[in-house]
Amino acid sequence: MNNSESRLLLLLEKFKNGIATAEELEELDSWYDSFDLERKLSDELSSTELNLVHDRMLATINSEIPKSPTKRKPVRRRPIFKFITVGLALVPLILFFLREHSSIEDAHTTRVDAAPGKNTARLILPTGSIIDLEKAKRGPIYKQPDLVITKDSIGQISYHFNKLITNKQIQGDNSLIIPSGGQYRVILSDGTKVWLNAKSEITFPAEFVGNSRNVKLSGEAYFEVAKNKVKPFFVHTPQQEIKVLGTHFNVNAYADEKIQKTTLLEGLVQIKTTDKIAKTVIIQPGQQAQQDDQMIQVRTANSEAAVGWTNGVFVFDHTDIQELMRQLARWYDVEVIYQGPIKPRNFSGEIERDYTLKEVLRILELGNVHFKIEEPKIKGGQKRLIIN
Repeated sequence: MNNSESRLLLLLEKFKNGIATAEELEELDSWYDSFDLERKLSDELSSTELNLVHDRMLATINSEIPKSPTKRKPVRRRPIFKFITVGLALVPLILFFLREHSSIEDAHTTRVDAAPGKNTARLILPTGSIIDLEKAKRGPIYKQPDLVITKDSIGQISYHFNKLITNKQIQGDNSLIIPSGGQYRVILSDGTKVWLNAKSEITFPAEFVGNSRNVKLSGEAYFEVAKNKVKPFFVHTPQQEIKVLGTHFNVNAYADEKIQKTTLLEGLVQIKTTDKIAKTVIIQPGQQAQQDDQMIQVRTANSEAAVGWTNGVFVFDHTDIQELMRQLARWYDVEVIYQGPIKPRNFSGEIERDYTLKEVLRILELGNVHFKIEEPKIKGGQKRLIIN
C-alpha cells in the first residue's frame, strides 16, 4: 500500500472516531472527487473501511439531494442507494464524491422531473367493458350472482366465485393492462398471486376450466402459483411455454429486450421454447433460463435482482446502460433519446423506485453519464430523457 492509500486509511480512522478536522474532512472529500476508476483501491479496503466510506458518501448525498415535496408512503426505507458499481472496473460507486457543480446542470436547475410509477391499470372484461382501476373505488368493482371482482387498498384485484348459486362456467378472457408508469397485482380465481410490472399485460380466464390453467403474458410478472398437482399452470409468452405445478418465479418477456429471462425462486419449472426447433429445459430454485434468438441456456440467478421491483427497488447486476434506461423509461413513462455514441458501462447496486427520476439521475450521474429531462413535444406526450 502506497503513501496515499495509507493516508486515506488514516483519514477514515479519524472519521470513524469523530476526531477528523474540517481540513481532513475536506481532504477526504477531495479524494472522492479525484479517485481513479482503474486503480481498484477498494480492493485494499476491508468491509469495515468500505462501510466508513459509505457513511461519509451517504451523508454527502443526503445533504445534496432535494427531497420531493410529495408525501411518500410510510414504507420501510433504505438509503437512496446501497452498493452501486459502475464501469469496467466495477469499483464501488460510493467511493466517489457527489460534486457540487453537477454535470447534469439542466436537470438540476429546471423544474422538469418525472414522478415514479404508481398503482394504475385497466381491466378489460370478456364483455369488452373497461374498468379504470386507478379511478375505481375500493370494494366490489364488478358484481354478478356467481362472480365478484374486488379492489383493495394496496393496488390489487381478486376474483371470488359462489358456486352455491350456480354451476355455470364463466366464459371468455380477462385482460389486465399495465401502462408505462404503472404496476398492479391480481389474485386469480385459483388463488395464484401475480405482480405486474410497468408496460405489461396478462390475459386469463375468470375461471380455470379443463385440465390445466393457462395465462398469456407480455412484459414482466412475478407469480406465486397456487398448488394443484392435477391441474398444471402454464404461462405463455411469445417465445416460451412455462409449465409449473406450484411455485414462485419471475418472467421478464418484454418485446424490446433481446433476452427473455425466467427466474425460479421456489419449486420446479419446465420451459419449452416456441420456435421451429422447440427446446425444453428445467430450472431449479436459484437458476434463470435466458433465451435469445439463437438459444436458451440455464444460469445461476441473482434472484434479488430479478424480483427487486416487486419490493419497490431497482436492483442492477452488471446491467448495461441501455437495459437500465429501458427500465427507467417504463417506470417513469419517459422516452429515452441518445445523443451521439454512448460509452459502454455497467451498473450494479440498488436504488429505490419511489424516488423521482431526477433523484435517480443524481446517483447515476456518478457513473459519468450526462442527462437532461425535457417536456413533451406535444400535449399529453411523454417527457424526454436526453442522454449524451
